[in-house]
Amino acid sequence: ATPAAPAIGSRAMPTIARGASVGFFAPGRRHHQRRTMSSEPRVSPSNEPPAREGEEGARNPNVPLLLLLSLGALAYNAYYYGARWRAKDAPASIERGSETRERASSAATTPGDRAAAATKKTPPPVVIIKDAPKEELEEEVTEEDKEVFREAAEMLLAAKRSAETKKREEASSASSASTSSSATSVDASSTRRGKRLYLVRHGRTEMNDYLRYHDWSSPHFEDPMKYDTALTSEGEAQARALGERVRSTLDPPPEVLIASPLSRAMHTAELAFADAFPEIPRETCVLARERVFHASDVGSHPAVLRERFPSWRTRDLDDAVASDGDDGWVPWWYHGGTSDPKHVAPEPIEVFEKRMHDLIAWIDAREETTIAMVAHWGTWYSLTGREFENCELVACALEDLRPGRGAMK
Repeated sequence: ATPAAPAIGSRAMPTIARGASVGFFAPGRRHHQRRTMSSEPRVSPSNEPPAREGEEGARNPNVPLLLLLSLGALAYNAYYYGARWRAKDAPASIERGSETRERASSAATTPGDRAAAATKKTPPPVVIIKDAPKEELEEEVTEEDKEVFREAAEMLLAAKRSAETKKREEASSASSASTSSSATSVDASSTRRGKRLYLVRHGRTEMNDYLRYHDWSSPHFEDPMKYDTALTSEGEAQARALGERVRSTLDPPPEVLIASPLSRAMHTAELAFADAFPEIPRETCVLARERVFHASDVGSHPAVLRERFPSWRTRDLDDAVASDGDDGWVPWWYHGGTSDPKHVAPEPIEVFEKRMHDLIAWIDAREETTIAMVAHWGTWYSLTGREFENCELVACALEDLRPGRGAMK
């Protein structure tokens, strides 16, 4: 016998047809499945378990699967369109290829590498400005700016010189304290005030020419033994040129002319000041002589100097005459305790510095307030710290002189 066709809505209807009829809303259509719709007994297919007793209706077994598929589709659509919107707003400089390579390289690292990278601090970004206009990076330096820079440089140089001068004065004070017992004591506050000095170094000499080509600090240096060296023709020309300047530049004019008794100093003083100030008194000072380095710093007999320079007063040289010398005199320069006028004894620095203290005291004790003095490199270097050129003229006050300002060994 042919079995009867199942009634519409009965449980004997194929599941796939039922699922297709209800679609995504199968759970809300249970009223179509009530028993009251058919009086025929339920027929359970072999692939569907029988309904439990007392249950109002059976659940569709494909509903959860359809729900999961629907949610998956919604999630995929949201992710896909969201990713497109984010990519649309991202900077154009980010390339998908580089992003993919970075992800691949990060994925290829080990867990230990990823942990180390997580703890490593990310360096700050580097900003590079390319093709910046030159006029925007550089400001034009005006003449005002240059003047400010020059003034600042001069101030720094003056501060440096002041510090060096202070240092030399401190060293000089220490040296002065050690020799104060033997130096002449003079009230500087009452006698130095207003003393003006015109300091000159002698003209070029034969020994200067020799030292131009022979370094006297070299261990192979040989003294040419040019006793009491004389001016060269160049040195005489320098002294005469100086005379043309002093006539118009020295104001007030000097009241007295003082020179070292070495021939080169007296000769320079004659040429530079004789025509400009013919009536000025001229006097030698043995304290102003050069420190004895070579035979050129050894002087001449007083009688020889008086014959060569008859207009000069040489009283201090007369004081050097002694009865125990070979011919009735002893050298007025440093001689190391001997009476041999040809003996060259280098003068120790302590003896020389003491003499510089005595020279300042000697100048200070004089009545004149304006004095012109012609001496030597070592003398003026010790008192001023300045290395005088031949026939260089420097005007200063007596209080500017300090023994030891020019450090010598």
